[in-house]
Amino acid sequence: MALISVSADVKKAKKKLNRIQKKQIPFALSNAINDVAFHAKKNVEPAAMKQYLDRPARFTTNSFHVKKSTKKTLVGRILIRPNRWNYLKYVVLGGASTRVGRDHAIAIDHSLLNRYGGLPRNRAKRLAKQKGHFALTSKGTDYIFRRNAPRNKAKAGEDNIEARVVFKKTTTQTKIYPLWQATIKSVSSRFPSTFDRRLKFALKTAR
Repeated sequence: MALISVSADVKKAKKKLNRIQKKQIPFALSNAINDVAFHAKKNVEPAAMKQYLDRPARFTTNSFHVKKSTKKTLVGRILIRPNRWNYLKYVVLGGASTRVGRDHAIAIDHSLLNRYGGLPRNRAKRLAKQKGHFALTSKGTDYIFRRNAPRNKAKAGEDNIEARVVFKKTTTQTKIYPLWQATIKSVSSRFPSTFDRRLKFALKTAR
């Protein structure tokens, strides 16, 4: 979670405002916090994902949502949806990933990967049922092989098999995605001008 609670330097602004105008400052602050939060949610973190991750799917880049600031709280929150964090935590924190009830299917043959660089869900299961494919366990590890045509007619009686998928109970991931780093930088640079714009608008509408 990225917590946006900006301590803006409003002392100078207060000196130039009358009592009624000063009441608009919390309103301007809250709107400015929400503006930078939604900008980070929609643009900044998805762009950071595309920089650090290999072709993330739209489902992944749409991982974020905002809990808005109010005039009373003056705190905005950018959160990751739990069903995305379940797998993103490994590229953010690193560590071993173990699936309950089934192993990780990892493509040895990269032609099986989709445009996002991943093995589509249930692709390995369907592959094992395709003609010319078979499952085999070797030294305790499960594989899916494809039986290819012999490369040499003289060796027509020999098998030419190719491993396409391997199954592993645990995979180890190093942390590669510095979550919230880009958001912190964006908020720091954008907030002053965003607050100024929101304050001017609030003062125009003050009564």
